[in-house]
Amino acid sequence: MAADGKRKTTGALGIVLALALTVVIAGGVVYGAYAAASAQPGPARETAAAAAQDLTLSVFAAPAVQTGEAPSPAPIPSEDAAENEYNYKEVLYDEDGLLVARIVGKRWSGYIAVIDDPMRVQVSVCPVFSPDMRGYSVAEHAENSGAVLAINGGGFEDPGGAGKGAMPIGNVVANGELLWGGYSSTVGMDGSGQLHVGEFYGGQCVEMGLQWALAYGPTLVENGEIRPGLDALYVEPRTAVGQRADGAVIFVVLQGRQPAVLGVSRQKLAEIMVEYGAVNAGNLDGGASSDMYFNGEYVNVCNTSGGPRGIPTAVVVMPAQ
Repeated sequence: MAADGKRKTTGALGIVLALALTVVIAGGVVYGAYAAASAQPGPARETAAAAAQDLTLSVFAAPAVQTGEAPSPAPIPSEDAAENEYNYKEVLYDEDGLLVARIVGKRWSGYIAVIDDPMRVQVSVCPVFSPDMRGYSVAEHAENSGAVLAINGGGFEDPGGAGKGAMPIGNVVANGELLWGGYSSTVGMDGSGQLHVGEFYGGQCVEMGLQWALAYGPTLVENGEIRPGLDALYVEPRTAVGQRADGAVIFVVLQGRQPAVLGVSRQKLAEIMVEYGAVNAGNLDGGASSDMYFNGEYVNVCNTSGGPRGIPTAVVVMPAQ
């Protein structure tokens, strides 16, 4: 039995040594070929270098933008739709086609802006998207763009709540140009003043002719119907943008994280948007970022102890022409 065990051990060792020798010889052949090509001036060496460069490019090339057939747009808002009477708690301003008011419900409160001319609505963006740069506050977005009113915009990277606020998440379109892309829940406006909501690739935003677009989500209201499956429990400060049937754009910024006003769920936010006439609406970034800035001051209570946050994008209202 001992002799048999010894022969088995010796045989296994021989196989291992043979495999190791094969690897060494193969490595020598590859190295020799590489050395020979490297030693030769002219075409042989250039071909080897070019092959290596092509391999690097093929491995690290940026993926192509994924596009598909643009979804059917929502119905164009009716020009002759009658304006309803809405329950505004306190009207702060109502001139030049812009209304700003305080709104209050059961265990929630906040502010609404109604912009009669949808073409006055644009987006403001930071000059550079970078994790190392600080984003603009809502006030800075308003002042730098010359807007009369501004609210916080799309989502952004915020690891551990300590992000600097200059790296957006998802699609960002400004002045008809795609600045940042990625499949995401998106709200944006085309050149005719129609608001689009849904889940789009960046390429689809371009195909639809969106002049501005931001991402966060989810879609709240689509073609007059509240999106099914919205969260009904998790309450936070919220910001949303929507459009009424008469074409007017509405901003809603709701307060929260306060003893008397905790905030609302996404389901409740959608219900509030419908209550104030929205036929299409999308959820923007919320929480500590929710702010409305008008006429040189914040009209809502800032939700962070460190003051207004830096953010990469904002939705703004330009002065009436």
